[in-house]
Order: sequence, then C-alpha cells, then structure tokens
Amino acid sequence: VEADAAMYAAKARGKNRYEVFDPSMRSASELRSQLRTELGDAIARGEFRLYFQPVIDLATGEWSGVEALARWPHPQHGLLEPSDFVDLAETKGLIVELDRWALGAACEAIADIPDITVTVNVSGRSIRRSDFGEMVSTALRDAGIDGSRLVLDIADLARDPERARAQVQAAHSSGVRSALDEFSGDITSLRRLRTLELDYLKIHHTLVSDLASGKAAETIAGALIDIAHELGMRAIATGVETEQQHKTLIELGCDLGQGYYWAKPQAIADLQNALAGQRAAVTG
Repeated sequence: VEADAAMYAAKARGKNRYEVFDPSMRSASELRSQLRTELGDAIARGEFRLYFQPVIDLATGEWSGVEALARWPHPQHGLLEPSDFVDLAETKGLIVELDRWALGAACEAIADIPDITVTVNVSGRSIRRSDFGEMVSTALRDAGIDGSRLVLDIADLARDPERARAQVQAAHSSGVRSALDEFSGDITSLRRLRTLELDYLKIHHTLVSDLASGKAAETIAGALIDIAHELGMRAIATGVETEQQHKTLIELGCDLGQGYYWAKPQAIADLQNALAGQRAAVTG
C-alpha cells in the first residue's frame, strides 16, 4: 500500500519524480479505494445531493441564475465535493449516470422558481454519446421547464470536438444554452472557440484571484472578456471572493460573476430563501 500511495503521489506531481511515503498518503489511498467500491451503489440509491451557487448579473446585482454542484453526503467522511468522486466516476464508467441524475435533479429543483436559469456540469463522455440530446430533453420534459432555463457547462472538449460541436448546436435548437467552463486562455481552447457556438465563457478562478497582483492580470482578464464579447458570448467570472475583484470585473466589462463574495453553494431551500431576500432588497 505504501509503495502504491507514493507512486500515485509522484505521478500526480509529474514525471521523473520520486516521493517519500507519508502516512497521509495511506489515508488518501484507502479513502479512494473505499469510495471507488461504494460509488455505484451510492448513485443507484440516490445518495447524492445538489447544492446551488448564485450567478450574479454584475450590471444590476440581481441573480441571473444558479449553478448546480453535486455533493455526496457520505456517512463516514461527511460532505464530499466533486474533486473527491468525479474522476472515480469517470474511471468506473459511472459518469454518464451521474450526469443524467444531475440534469434531472437540477431541472426539477428550479421548476417552481421563476425567472432563473440553472447551469449543470456535463462530462465530455456524456456529450459524445448519441443519446445525449434525449438525456437533456427528458430532464426538461420531466421537470416541465423550457429549454431556455438550462445551461450546459462543458469542460472536456479535447476528444472529438466535432461531435461536441454538433451536440451543442442540437441543444441550441431546443433553447438550451451552453458555457465553456473554467477558461484560462490556452491556445488550444482559443482555437476551439472559433468553431463552437457557445453562449457563455467562464473565466478561470485562478485568473480572477490574480486580479489584485497587478496590471498584467487585469490585462489578461480584460482580453478574455473582450474575446467573449467579440464571439457573441457573455463572460462569467468564477471564484469571485473580494470587493476589489468585484469592482475590477465591473470595470473590465465582465457580464456575470459567481463566488463566495455573494454566497457559498447551498441547499435548494436555503437558495429559495436567499433569492426571495435578494429580490425583496432590489424591489424595495
């Protein structure tokens, strides 16, 4: 176990490295092994929950929508986040079932909350499936909501970008919108932006956190916002945490933002209470 844990740690840090075994590696390895064993049954039993984080219109301060974020309330390890289980779902071939559940649960959650959209993260594996369109339409139909209230958050475009493009276009035909997740401006992603008909460009949280470091970070973020606008998209800044970041993003012309500056991810009941309070403050 010690050798395996050290090997995985070395791989995670890059090639041509070695790692001295640390007891914490054993704990992490044992946790992953346990979660890998339990994941399929947890999905089948409906143990996962969605938490929601508001997406804010920076021009008005009003809620534009919410993003649905999966959580696993584990009986032994507490509330687990996607970083704890999404890659395991990928390797075990369970990610499509997790996506299917998230789409249905997210659409159902906002069905009785008027005038907001819900953003749902979907894996590249789901998008490449021939029945992805049916997966989306089923979620909308079962919840009784219009396609314009759903935003697909897409991150993995590296494999089969043409199929991804076709699926995005098909979704658009039913009113569903799409966002490129956590964009950091690398050349490969910039090239793909020219061929994909996307509605939103989500600026990577690390770029947002660097805004206080000087003009260079502001220049990069501003350039990405300009690129989004030139391509007919709205820019969403993720991971906004401070008043200074908020102010700078407004000055740079960013359209939307989300992050702890406004709210942490929360359960649907708390979300409804917070939204009611926000709307009362705006109208009052």
